[in-house]
Amino acid sequence: MHPLLGWMFVLFGGAFFVLACRMMTPGLTYLRLDSEGFELKSGRVRRKTKWQDVKSFRRASLGTAGSVIAIEYHPTYTKESKARSFAKVVVGIEDFIPNAYNVTLETLEKELRAWLAYYGKSGH
Repeated sequence: MHPLLGWMFVLFGGAFFVLACRMMTPGLTYLRLDSEGFELKSGRVRRKTKWQDVKSFRRASLGTAGSVIAIEYHPTYTKESKARSFAKVVVGIEDFIPNAYNVTLETLEKELRAWLAYYGKSGH
Protein backbone atom coordinates (compact mmCIF):
# COMPACT_ATOMS: atom_id res chain seq x y z
CA MET A 1 0.00 0.00 0.00
CA HIS A 2 1.24 3.48 -0.82
CA PRO A 3 2.15 5.56 2.31
CA LEU A 4 0.13 8.57 1.08
CA LEU A 5 -2.99 6.41 0.82
CA GLY A 6 -2.43 5.18 4.38
CA TRP A 7 -2.17 8.74 5.70
CA MET A 8 -5.36 9.69 3.86
CA PHE A 9 -7.19 6.85 5.61
CA VAL A 10 -5.82 8.03 8.97
CA LEU A 11 -6.88 11.65 8.33
CA PHE A 12 -10.38 10.79 7.13
CA GLY A 13 -10.86 8.25 9.91
CA GLY A 14 -9.75 10.81 12.48
CA ALA A 15 -12.09 13.44 11.03
CA PHE A 16 -15.04 11.06 11.18
CA PHE A 17 -14.14 10.07 14.75
CA VAL A 18 -14.11 13.75 15.82
CA LEU A 19 -17.43 14.33 14.04
CA ALA A 20 -19.00 11.27 15.71
CA CYS A 21 -17.82 12.44 19.16
CA ARG A 22 -19.18 15.91 18.50
CA MET A 23 -22.56 14.53 17.47
CA MET A 24 -22.81 12.67 20.78
CA THR A 25 -22.14 15.84 22.79
CA PRO A 26 -25.11 16.56 25.11
CA GLY A 27 -27.13 19.62 24.10
CA LEU A 28 -25.86 19.67 20.53
CA THR A 29 -29.25 18.60 19.18
CA TYR A 30 -32.54 19.29 20.91
CA LEU A 31 -36.23 20.11 20.56
CA ARG A 32 -37.67 22.43 23.21
CA LEU A 33 -41.34 23.24 23.62
CA ASP A 34 -42.70 26.25 25.50
CA SER A 35 -45.86 28.34 25.51
CA GLU A 36 -44.62 30.50 22.61
CA GLY A 37 -43.52 27.72 20.26
CA PHE A 38 -40.82 25.17 19.68
CA GLU A 39 -37.10 25.49 19.17
CA LEU A 40 -34.97 23.09 17.14
CA LYS A 41 -31.21 23.01 17.51
CA SER A 42 -28.88 20.95 15.39
CA GLY A 43 -25.19 21.74 15.67
CA ARG A 44 -24.80 25.49 15.54
CA VAL A 45 -28.13 26.09 13.82
CA ARG A 46 -31.02 27.03 16.08
CA ARG A 47 -34.48 28.12 14.98
CA LYS A 48 -37.63 29.03 16.82
CA THR A 49 -41.17 28.67 15.44
CA LYS A 50 -44.31 30.09 17.03
CA TRP A 51 -47.31 27.83 17.57
CA GLN A 52 -49.53 30.37 15.79
CA ASP A 53 -47.50 29.90 12.59
CA VAL A 54 -48.11 26.14 12.44
CA LYS A 55 -51.21 24.64 10.87
CA SER A 56 -50.51 20.97 11.65
CA PHE A 57 -48.06 18.18 12.39
CA ARG A 58 -48.10 14.68 10.89
CA ARG A 59 -45.78 11.74 10.46
CA ALA A 60 -44.20 11.47 7.02
CA SER A 61 -41.63 9.39 5.21
CA LEU A 62 -38.63 10.81 3.40
CA GLY A 63 -37.97 7.52 1.63
CA THR A 64 -34.57 6.09 2.43
CA ALA A 65 -33.86 9.04 4.76
CA GLY A 66 -36.45 7.67 7.20
CA SER A 67 -39.53 8.98 8.95
CA VAL A 68 -40.00 12.48 10.33
CA ILE A 69 -42.65 14.78 11.73
CA ALA A 70 -43.86 16.99 8.87
CA ILE A 71 -44.71 20.61 9.67
CA GLU A 72 -47.43 22.36 7.69
CA TYR A 73 -47.48 26.13 8.15
CA HIS A 74 -50.40 28.54 7.92
CA PRO A 75 -50.65 30.26 4.54
CA THR A 76 -50.06 33.60 6.28
CA TYR A 77 -46.63 32.47 7.52
CA THR A 78 -44.18 33.94 5.01
CA LYS A 79 -40.77 33.22 6.57
CA GLU A 80 -38.63 31.21 4.13
CA SER A 81 -41.69 30.70 1.89
CA LYS A 82 -39.67 30.11 -1.29
CA ALA A 83 -37.48 27.47 0.35
CA ARG A 84 -40.53 25.81 1.90
CA SER A 85 -42.36 25.79 -1.45
CA PHE A 86 -39.34 24.22 -3.13
CA ALA A 87 -39.10 21.57 -0.39
CA LYS A 88 -42.79 20.77 -0.78
CA VAL A 89 -42.30 20.16 -4.51
CA VAL A 90 -39.15 18.05 -4.02
CA VAL A 91 -40.02 15.94 -0.94
CA GLY A 92 -43.73 16.62 -0.42
CA ILE A 93 -43.47 18.51 2.88
CA GLU A 94 -42.65 22.12 3.79
CA ASP A 95 -40.47 21.42 6.80
CA PHE A 96 -39.84 18.64 9.29
CA ILE A 97 -38.65 17.64 12.71
CA PRO A 98 -36.14 14.78 12.46
CA ASN A 99 -36.43 11.43 14.18
CA ALA A 100 -33.47 12.21 16.45
CA TYR A 101 -34.87 12.15 19.96
CA ASN A 102 -35.39 9.56 22.70
CA VAL A 103 -39.10 9.15 21.96
CA THR A 104 -41.05 7.41 19.24
CA LEU A 105 -42.37 9.49 16.37
CA GLU A 106 -45.90 8.56 17.45
CA THR A 107 -45.29 9.99 20.93
CA LEU A 108 -43.60 13.10 19.55
CA GLU A 109 -46.42 13.72 17.07
CA LYS A 110 -49.05 13.32 19.81
CA GLU A 111 -47.19 15.74 22.10
CA LEU A 112 -46.68 18.35 19.36
CA ARG A 113 -50.36 18.18 18.41
CA ALA A 114 -51.39 18.63 22.05
CA TRP A 115 -49.15 21.69 22.48
CA LEU A 116 -50.38 23.11 19.16
CA ALA A 117 -54.02 22.60 20.16
CA TYR A 118 -53.47 24.31 23.50
CA TYR A 119 -51.11 27.17 22.60
CA GLY A 120 -51.57 27.62 18.86
CA LYS A 121 -55.29 27.87 18.57
CA SER A 122 -56.41 29.25 21.91
CA GLY A 123 -53.93 32.12 22.21
CA HIS A 124 -52.76 31.28 25.77
